[in-house]
Amino acid sequence: MAPEAAQFFFAYLLVVVAIIPVMWVRLRPGMSLARRQVTIMAGIALRIAGFLASFLVILRLAGHQIEPMLAKAGDWPFVAWGRQTLATGGLPLAALIAAGLVLAAAKAVLLWRRTVRRSETLGFVVWHYTRSATTPITEYFRPPETAITAHLPRSVAELFTRGVLGSIVVGITEELMFRVGIPALLLQTGANLWVSVIFSLAMFALLHGYQGWGGVASSGLSGVAYTYIYFVTGDIVLPIVLHALNNAYVLAVLPAVSWRSSRREFDQRMRAAAERPAVSTPAIPPPPGS
Repeated sequence: MAPEAAQFFFAYLLVVVAIIPVMWVRLRPGMSLARRQVTIMAGIALRIAGFLASFLVILRLAGHQIEPMLAKAGDWPFVAWGRQTLATGGLPLAALIAAGLVLAAAKAVLLWRRTVRRSETLGFVVWHYTRSATTPITEYFRPPETAITAHLPRSVAELFTRGVLGSIVVGITEELMFRVGIPALLLQTGANLWVSVIFSLAMFALLHGYQGWGGVASSGLSGVAYTYIYFVTGDIVLPIVLHALNNAYVLAVLPAVSWRSSRREFDQRMRAAAERPAVSTPAIPPPPGS
């Protein structure tokens, strides 16, 4: 194997080694709060170490493909239209940011409503798990946990580690990897731009397979939006910011804004359970002749 071919084989192998552990180390139903926190921090560490290491290797081997990639993307009519409109002021950058935020917020709300029942808002879930340690609670009030809802915050600490820190790390690492690194590496090894972008989007969508097919589809659509913004602006910073805000919205903002109403809901449920009249068992008369 030629030295150059060996280098690219190592780069592809490094990408696979970086992605597989991230897909495996994830939150699952039934985990304790302590184990969840360890899993969250392990996932963050794996992303920082694996994704960034892969990106740096790709940058060394195929970094010179980034500018040609953006130039080739400009030949696509919809990208050319976006660049021209942005340059002439017809589509201000603020409008592009707003459109991205609206798309990210819509995706987050749909995911939130799909994974949390109406009577058990995300804030109630968080409040339940932080207060139930000191307040008696029956199994009736325990929110159901599935492979999807297990990824929602379960404690105040997780609002910061998963909702804030995790969102920032995921936004940076995934955008560098799937919007810049992998397409550039594929271009360097002979693929055309369409194949490079579609393959990278497919990998990005499958990374969210724990959300089910609906989550894979919505993640794929988000990836298309981030890719388009990157190709139009030529700057990866904006997709990183939008990606991080999207994750933070569903994992931190929604729990925070629903906190007070969810606390009242919890208290009302507890009072209703305490005030419910006890059902007395009727006395059984003794058998005749006893």
